[in-house]
Amino acid sequence: MEYSRQVLEFHKYFVRHKPEVLPFDKKIKGIVVIPVFADFMIFDTLKSIEESKKNEKNFSVGIVVVLNHSKKASDNIKKKNNILFSKLKSHKFLLPLHIIRLFEVEDKFAGVGIARKVGMDAAAFHFYSCDQTDGLIFSLDADTVVGEKYFEKIFDEFYSNKKISGASIYYEHPMPLNRKIKDAIVQYELHLRYYVNMLRLVQFPFAFHTVGSAFVVDYKSYLRQNGMPKKQGGEDFYFLNKVMLEGNYCDICSTSVYPYGRPTKKTPFGTGMALHSILSSEKKVFYTYHYDSFLQLKKIIDVNVFFEDFNCEEYVKAYESVIQDFLKSIDFCKKIELIKKNTSNFNTFKKAFYTWFDGFKAVKFLNYIHNVGKIERIPVVEAAKIVVGKEMSSYELLNYFRELDKKNQLCLNSDFELYEK
Repeated sequence: MEYSRQVLEFHKYFVRHKPEVLPFDKKIKGIVVIPVFADFMIFDTLKSIEESKKNEKNFSVGIVVVLNHSKKASDNIKKKNNILFSKLKSHKFLLPLHIIRLFEVEDKFAGVGIARKVGMDAAAFHFYSCDQTDGLIFSLDADTVVGEKYFEKIFDEFYSNKKISGASIYYEHPMPLNRKIKDAIVQYELHLRYYVNMLRLVQFPFAFHTVGSAFVVDYKSYLRQNGMPKKQGGEDFYFLNKVMLEGNYCDICSTSVYPYGRPTKKTPFGTGMALHSILSSEKKVFYTYHYDSFLQLKKIIDVNVFFEDFNCEEYVKAYESVIQDFLKSIDFCKKIELIKKNTSNFNTFKKAFYTWFDGFKAVKFLNYIHNVGKIERIPVVEAAKIVVGKEMSSYELLNYFRELDKKNQLCLNSDFELYEK
């Protein structure tokens, strides 16, 4: 019965979204989706994919490249995309490759979100129409190369644990020769790692990296979460937060991807915009959330306190005004009361609470108390030093957090418990 309902929902999804049909074999077990915005680095990415797959024959893989631009894109961008299409069509690839031309998109929809969505919808439809019990959708970017045994390691993880719905892949930004860009990349990646590790420190369940070029999802999970949003930036964060709500989400650090960091204003969020902001600022410094703000977050996600009998209004009054205002803005007490009324034990209460207070609300809280409150953002190097507890250079700090991420691989189960792999 449950299976039939799920199939019906998938069918409805494809009726609404009308995916492109891929000319791939039924034996395909993984599909790589790469949105491309006039970026000739795609050939390096494709070469790395072929190199990674060359000596591994267990699972067949296909590639979907989504060339995209808006109606208002410059003539230069449109020309580059057309040249790219011709070059990709004529290039000899070892793996099956399908190119989608998503050209002349309405400006309000155009961007990486819709490009990723169109490619992933097509991948999911291929698996669905072939009646596959499983199929992996790999998310990459045009400027991201993959490491050795990328496919082998990821398939091993998913096939050794059939429950996994999605995974964040370990990543490292390659360091350029340009000193200023290198320093900006170090700061931004340090911020990403500091943020995730602080979430883990305060025991927030959705403490995983959400990088668009570094995740994999099972196609059924993709469909259960209603696919990729069409956002012009941050689509990876929003989508992966929904996938994590299923549980059974993991880190995979046995392989790696290498997204190139380049300053750009193509999207309102992400690496390119962060690097542009750092390099265009006077101090060339990236400011991140203060260490103390995570300690405040820890207090308002303490499900042990909320499950017990307590006076929520008095609880809220104990906080300083800025936190009171935030809790009131999200109807905190009403929501706690409603969750308690509709759950019968601690486990169901905890799951319902975190389904509501998810990764998006955590970011919303941190932004609110920094933007409205007395807590000020601090240089990311300074924040990282507080965690490490000793003096280090920015690059030493980044390597420290990289090693920490590789050693501290976690999974999230369906009860929202984090555990070591």
